Amino acid sequence: MGASAIGEVLLGQARVRPATGIEPAPWPPAAALLGVCLVFGGASQANALPLAVTELAAVALLVFQALRWRRAAPPVQARGGLAFLSLVAGVCALQLVPLPPVLWASLPGRAPLAVDMRLAGAGEVWRPFSLAPEATWRCLLALLPPAAMFAATVELDNRGRRRLAGVILAAALASVILAALQLAGGPLSPLRFYTITNADSGVGFFANRNHLADLLVVSMPLAAALAVDWGLEGRRGAMLRVAASLGVYLLLMVGVGVSLSRAGMLLLAPAVLASLAIALAARGPYRQRPAALMLVGASVVGLFVVGAFSLAAVAQRFHETGAADIRFQAAPVIAHVAATYAPLGAGIGAFEPAYRAAEPMALLMPNYLNHAHDDYLELWLEAGVLGVAAVAIFVFWWGRAALRTWTATWRRTAPTLLPAAASASIGLMMAHSAVDYPLRTVALSTVLAFCCGVICRPSAETCE
Repeated sequence: MGASAIGEVLLGQARVRPATGIEPAPWPPAAALLGVCLVFGGASQANALPLAVTELAAVALLVFQALRWRRAAPPVQARGGLAFLSLVAGVCALQLVPLPPVLWASLPGRAPLAVDMRLAGAGEVWRPFSLAPEATWRCLLALLPPAAMFAATVELDNRGRRRLAGVILAAALASVILAALQLAGGPLSPLRFYTITNADSGVGFFANRNHLADLLVVSMPLAAALAVDWGLEGRRGAMLRVAASLGVYLLLMVGVGVSLSRAGMLLLAPAVLASLAIALAARGPYRQRPAALMLVGASVVGLFVVGAFSLAAVAQRFHETGAADIRFQAAPVIAHVAATYAPLGAGIGAFEPAYRAAEPMALLMPNYLNHAHDDYLELWLEAGVLGVAAVAIFVFWWGRAALRTWTATWRRTAPTLLPAAASASIGLMMAHSAVDYPLRTVALSTVLAFCCGVICRPSAETCE
C-alpha cells in the first residue's frame, strides 16, 4: 500500500468500489476479544497477569485475521488504520533501541541524569532512549488488543457490528450491577478486583470509578442507536430488543450516578444530547418511530433519577476538592517537565520517573500521580512532537469521518445509526482524556478501536 493510498484513507477521499468477493468476517472471534478486554483490561499497566490475558487473546485474533488476509487483501480502511498503529508501535520500538553513552547524554533532559549516573558509579553503558524501557515495552504490547479489534471490526458487516455493540452494552450493564454489589459489600467487598481502587464507590470491572463512568457514557449513544435502529425495522420481536436497549440505556445513566465520578457527571449531558440527536435522525414516517420517542422519555427519567440521588454527593466531591485537586496543582509542573524533554519526550510510559525527578515537596502527599490526568499533556511529555502529530492526525481523521457519518445520518441515507453513535462515543472519550487517562486502560482503548472500525464503511464496500 503506497503513501498516496494511506493519505487518501486519512483524508477520507478514497473512492468506493465493489467488494472483492471475500465474505464479511465472522463476529464471534471479535466478540470474544471484546469481552475479555472489558472484563480483564480495566486497570493500569501494573496489573501484568490480567493484561497478559487480553494480549494473548489479541494475538489469537490477529492470527485469525492474517489467515483471512491470505485469501484476500484487507480493506483499505484496515490497512490505513493498521499503518497508523504500526507507526505508533514503531516509535515505541525505536525508543527501546540502546544508544551510545555520548548520544544518550546529548538528548534533551538526559545530561543531568548522565552526571548523576556517573557519580553513582553506573559507568558508561548504552541505554535506550526511554527513561522507562519496561513501561515502554508494556505500552507496545498494549497496542495489540486495539489493533486486533480495529482490524476485525472494519471487516464486519452492519449486523456483526451491531452484535459487538451489544457485547459492549452487556459488559457495561454487568459493570453497573457489579458496582451496586460492591457498594453493598462496602470498602472491603471481595468483588473489588484491584488492590488500588476507589473503595468508597462502585467501580465495576475497573480499578477506577472514572473509567467505569467513561464506559457507561460512551455506551449510551450505542444503546440509543441500537434501540432506534431496531424500532425502525418493524419486525416481530424488534420491540423486545428496543425495550431491552432502552432499559440498558436508562441503567447506564443510573450507573454514572452510582460511580460518583465527577467526570462522568460532566460527560452525562453531552452523552444524552448525542443520544437525542440520534433519535431525531430516525428514518421513516412518524408512526414508525416509537423507539425514538421512548428514548426521549428514558433520557428524562434517567436525568431525574441521577439528579435526585447522586447530584448532591457528586457536588460535595467538587466542593471538597475544587482547586486543591492534585491533578490541577501538578499540571504546571508536568508542563515544565515536558518542556525539559522537548521536542522528543522522555519515552512512552516514562511519565512517573520523569515527573518524580521534578516533583516539588509541596505536592508530596499520600495520593500520588501515576499519570498526568491529562492524556494530551502526558503524551507531550512522553512522545514530544511525534505524540502531538499523532493526536492531530487522529483528530483530523475522526472529524472528517464524523462529518461524513452524521451527514449521511441526517440525510437519512445511512443504513444504520451506529456509525453516528460511534463517532459521538469517540468524541466523549477524547473529551474525558483531557482530565484523565481512560485510553491507557486496555478495556477502553479496545472500545475506542471498535468505534473507529464502525465509522469506516462496512465490509460490503472497500476503498481503493
